[in-house]
Amino acid sequence: MDNLPSSHTPDLRVFFKALGNETRFKIFDLLMTGSQCNCELAKALDMPLNLISHHIHILLDLSLVSAKRNKDDARWIFYSINQQVLAELNRSFIKFTDPSKIKDRIPACPIIVEK
Repeated sequence: MDNLPSSHTPDLRVFFKALGNETRFKIFDLLMTGSQCNCELAKALDMPLNLISHHIHILLDLSLVSAKRNKDDARWIFYSINQQVLAELNRSFIKFTDPSKIKDRIPACPIIVEK
């Protein structure tokens, strides 16, 4: 299929799968409002830190999220959206969903039953 991403563009399916999880979607949505500490995410989602960490690591592996430890207290980690990756993802999504790709065509079924 020629609509699949090239090696230069993000694989939308991977991001859709990651964000298809309700918790990761909520984390992503919170991070879209600005940087968040792991404790803020835990409080907002009413979840323990270890579970937040599990979901964040999936987003970190995709480079969709960046992490920065607090210099004074390493227990606290600040997460934010990686805006460069988000921009690449947006470009890929816009290209994938471009309405100009839709063409008028008649399906080429092997058997067409006429009435």
